Amino acid sequence: MKKQEGITLVALVITIIVLLILAMVSIKIALSGGLIEKTKEASDQHTIAVEKEAITTGYAAYQIELAQKGTATLTIEGNPSISTTEGGWTIGFKVNTYKLYNDGKVELLNGENDEDKDQSAAETELQNFIANPNNYVHPEQSADNKDRAIGTDGKAVNLDLWLIRITDEANGEIALSNSNGSTGNGPAYASKQLENGKIKGTIPQYIYVESNKKVYTVTGLISTFVGLDITESPIIPTTVTNMENTFNDCTKLIQAPTIPSSVTNMYSTFFRCTSLKQAPTIPSSVTNMTYTFSGCTSLVQAPTISSSVTNMTYTFEDCTSLVQVPTIPNSVTNMCGTFCRCTSLVQAPTIPNSATNMYVTFFSCTSLKQAPTIPSGVTNMYSTFRNCTSLNGNVRINSKNVNDICECFDGVNNNITVQVPANSTTYTLFKKEYGGRSNIKIETFE
Repeated sequence: MKKQEGITLVALVITIIVLLILAMVSIKIALSGGLIEKTKEASDQHTIAVEKEAITTGYAAYQIELAQKGTATLTIEGNPSISTTEGGWTIGFKVNTYKLYNDGKVELLNGENDEDKDQSAAETELQNFIANPNNYVHPEQSADNKDRAIGTDGKAVNLDLWLIRITDEANGEIALSNSNGSTGNGPAYASKQLENGKIKGTIPQYIYVESNKKVYTVTGLISTFVGLDITESPIIPTTVTNMENTFNDCTKLIQAPTIPSSVTNMYSTFFRCTSLKQAPTIPSSVTNMTYTFSGCTSLVQAPTISSSVTNMTYTFEDCTSLVQVPTIPNSVTNMCGTFCRCTSLVQAPTIPNSATNMYVTFFSCTSLKQAPTIPSGVTNMYSTFRNCTSLNGNVRINSKNVNDICECFDGVNNNITVQVPANSTTYTLFKKEYGGRSNIKIETFE
């Protein structure tokens, strides 16, 4: 027993002191190095990723049910709160809140995500480019091309790949466009080089033209990708206002881009994009939707139409899979051919009081069963319901001044009753055109 040795009290105290010092040093290193913050940030990002995946999965199930049944309820794993808002839904989890748009885009509403940080860095680079454009030289751009460009990611763009056209010298505006903007002259993305269905690099946002010694802002994407086998759109610069024919005849385009709030003109933007199943959210800045989705034969659900839109000429023409139509805002005046040949359309939307032109609006909508009420401002009903072979019941026309009803109900074989104002131009025309048809009864109201 006398030969056994143990730890002394002094040694024990020294050991404890050393351990405390090591613990304090470790904590200091963790704090100074941001280890705790980084751990929390990683945890937060993981939570955001899981919640976004749950939202995306729920939205996909919603779209499938909607396509199969014509109606659906959005449900998301984790039981977050879900409320309908303009252009989509607000999704609230325990900490994070998201905006789910009608086109499937998910946006974190609280805090700063990686996309926000990337955007901030890109904006800094843009400012540097405007100040010193010659510092931005793409390594693959030919030495003979002295023009410079910077894209939506804040990096230099190879301008050998693009055709550009100055559209407004005074305001410093430039478009990615061929010589005259014609779809027949090919795309402004002139190289046509695609990698897995995507363009090389990003879309130019600012372009320095050496001959003019001036930096221009890209405001137009005119026939930019016409006819290309592009499957996924790149990010559209937030400076763009004109998207005329941007994706015209891009028959393999599956994923549409987010449309910036700067865009006003969407003339033929997705014309004959036959693989496009989901429309993007239409921003409140857009006024012209002529031919926007014409020929999009895979499109099932129409997007929400903003109250700034006035022209919906042939907007959904030949959308043969379309079953869900939008609410037409009371700003739209021209509905010429809006749903022409939408052969899957069963129910028509309410026609706003602002509408005046309904030339071939529902022409050959062979599944349409009930006609909407025609408001008092409409003057043109040429072939409005021609070849609507499933149409039956009452058709009320409140306008007294319709001046063209030629072939309005030609091809309608079911029994229908057309109700028109008494002692009006409308009544005179319908009585003359259809008074002798056995299946069409003309009634008047005061």
